[in-house]
Amino acid sequence: MKKLVPIIVVFALAVLSAHPVAAARLYSDEDVAAMVKNAPTQEKFPQAAGVVLLSQRITKVNPDHSAVTDEHLIVKILQDRGKDKYGDVKRRYDKDADSMVVIKAVTYLKDGSVLPVEAKAINDLTPGDLANAAIYSNIMQKVISFPGMAPGVCMELKLRIYAKAPKKPEELFVWGSDLFQSSDPIMHKEVSVIVPEDITIKYTYQNEGLDYSTATESGMITHTWQIDNSPQIINEGYMPRLIKMAPRLIYTNMNDWGQLSNWFAGKFYPHVKSDGAIAAKAAEFAKGSASADDKIRKISLSVIKDIRGVG
Repeated sequence: MKKLVPIIVVFALAVLSAHPVAAARLYSDEDVAAMVKNAPTQEKFPQAAGVVLLSQRITKVNPDHSAVTDEHLIVKILQDRGKDKYGDVKRRYDKDADSMVVIKAVTYLKDGSVLPVEAKAINDLTPGDLANAAIYSNIMQKVISFPGMAPGVCMELKLRIYAKAPKKPEELFVWGSDLFQSSDPIMHKEVSVIVPEDITIKYTYQNEGLDYSTATESGMITHTWQIDNSPQIINEGYMPRLIKMAPRLIYTNMNDWGQLSNWFAGKFYPHVKSDGAIAAKAAEFAKGSASADDKIRKISLSVIKDIRGVG
């Protein structure tokens, strides 16, 4: 199920030559050029739609609790189906709390020329699955459509997300999860979280294979998780879900579930105080029910039919 791949020395050299900025690494145009030049061919990965040359995300939480997240993605297209998989990159964000900007978006053609993504090919849309759910009107999706997609070309994307500081210090939640293996091979992936020294990051793994390092500089702690040469997982019938097999990182600054549930309860319960009208309506919907299950069914169907449906 897992297809092992040999270490590609020239690619590893390109990755290791990245210039450190503070305790997190940034990749220069020269680094990117080396990755593109030495990228694997379709012969090495005949069953892959593409190969991820670099997947990097750096999240920095500032002392005022605002945050900046930088994403850097480089992918080589190997087959026609890779055009559909990587040609339109979609990223969601909360427009009330975040702003997302495209720093760089280009396609590297096989002849060495570079095609930049045009401004009209970058759009902010409501996600299709939320089109009828007005309650989530703050959720937007930025779509970046890359030109010249074809087997043998590479795409590069740099995104930056600015997140506002929470209104209350106790509402600062630093959390996330990432898979470090996919249905296409990954040459190098890294996730860095940079926080002030007074913020403790807790993390755990599901499955093995990640390298972890930490560094402290100027009152900030950088946590970095990474993997090199992550093999492609080839889909098979009735195989377990990817999340069951791939190395997975989970991290948070929360102490326990109680901290999160207490915060959620403080947001939720003040809005569900009832004067008895809801209970009376529920009793009306459940009238004549033969059992508790029947009561639940009648109430649910009545709410969907007569009150509202949430898309």
